[in-house]
Amino acid sequence: MTDSLRGPTTVQWKQLNPYDETPWSGEPCPSSHPDKLGAIARLFGLRPAPAARCRVLELGCAEGANLIPMAAVLPDSEFVGVDLSALQISSGQRDVASQGLSNITLHLGDIAERVDRGTFDFVIAHGVFSWVGRPVQEGLLRTVRACLSPQGAAFISYSCLPGAYPRQALREMLLWQVRGEREPSVRIEKARRFAEFVAANASKRAPHAAALRRLVGELGGMSDASVLHDYLSPVHEPLTLSAFCARAAEHRLQYLGDAQFHTMFAEDLEPEVSATLREGALDQVAFEQTLDFLAHRPFRTSLLCRAEHQLDRTLSWERLDGLHFSSRARVADRKDGLSMFRTRAGDPFGTDSALVGKALEQLVTAWPRTREFGPLCRSARAAVDGQSATSEDREVLGRNLLAAFAANQVELGTSDRVIGDSVAVLPRVSSSARAQATRGSPSATSLHHESVLLEPWHRALLPLLDGTRSRAELLGAMVAKHLTADAAGLEAQLEDLASNAFLVA
Repeated sequence: MTDSLRGPTTVQWKQLNPYDETPWSGEPCPSSHPDKLGAIARLFGLRPAPAARCRVLELGCAEGANLIPMAAVLPDSEFVGVDLSALQISSGQRDVASQGLSNITLHLGDIAERVDRGTFDFVIAHGVFSWVGRPVQEGLLRTVRACLSPQGAAFISYSCLPGAYPRQALREMLLWQVRGEREPSVRIEKARRFAEFVAANASKRAPHAAALRRLVGELGGMSDASVLHDYLSPVHEPLTLSAFCARAAEHRLQYLGDAQFHTMFAEDLEPEVSATLREGALDQVAFEQTLDFLAHRPFRTSLLCRAEHQLDRTLSWERLDGLHFSSRARVADRKDGLSMFRTRAGDPFGTDSALVGKALEQLVTAWPRTREFGPLCRSARAAVDGQSATSEDREVLGRNLLAAFAANQVELGTSDRVIGDSVAVLPRVSSSARAQATRGSPSATSLHHESVLLEPWHRALLPLLDGTRSRAELLGAMVAKHLTADAAGLEAQLEDLASNAFLVA
């Protein structure tokens, strides 16, 4: 994250930039991956470049924690990151060089100024917009419009009202407590102590006391950099979806959707309530604005596209050709003739359609791998009665899977994510995962672009998985590191990595 303040030289700016003094340790943002952005764009009628051959720009990339793992597994795509922190850009450039990646460049630059590197299919600005001043916000939107390809999509996240009000209240308390302090470490320590004091002594009858205590609990688990750059940042401007979209419209950008696709619908409301809201809303933005009021949503991941597009918001199953489904759900016992499942969060759902039930079972079994819509239709029908899938089967399954996507029961993307379907003879993980484990990172990025906490044996084994070592060589290397290992144990560890979407096809 950056601000508009610049000194006349890099050295002078480095002294002023808080992200050079206390670097931001970023993480991958799964919902910003071009695989997911492209799928949502296609559902609404755009024709974005495939994730495997696209150009991606990230504004406020920090050290590249979001971009570098993408570049490591999408060698035919191009990635460009821009940030105004010389320290973080230098760190990211060293990481890129150590992995030998030639499809990514990280640049020291101002996100409010145009990036003269052509157009991009996807533009990302995560955790930036609400934490910079209005001039930088406007500059960022100008850059998005100037750089976005005709069929492209931009991902911009920001603090959202009304849900951000409790966080804003705590922020103002902490800023008052650290007033006059300039040393980052002192500001962070005083803020932590005061937050705990407020949570312990706030009256139970005080408005938002429960929300305040929850936020203090979250703050306790945050890194020092997160506390400094989130709660103690000079700027924090939460805004409503409507206000954000109005600002975007001034730059000839329009609301495409939300990267958290299920939040665009009212699946958790009674059908008659949802219908009433839909009837009373002038457009999709007004509908979702009402949902934000009801859910008290604190953070948004909005997608934008060029304003000249006539978007088709009719969710048509016919746009699913070539797209890939996956599901983290698990199969539950049949109940009242229904095939029952539970989401990752434990919420139950079911279907009385044998075809849909078989398709969902196959998605559950395939995880973490994906299944393309067409082959999934054929294999589901074959599992029901051995017959060939019909056009009616495709429609029934397509409609149901779209509904499941809108309910956050399945996931949708544009590719297979190059995830291996078994443990190969010479197992391999991405260069990014190997690099993260080598430098002792507490987590590594999976092929689903998620941060996975690493056990000690993860950190020992991952650097070895470059696709050149046999089982015997891997076992010998683990023993040489004084780790207790045998053939069965190694195989179990590899299977665990496979189940966490680390092994490359």
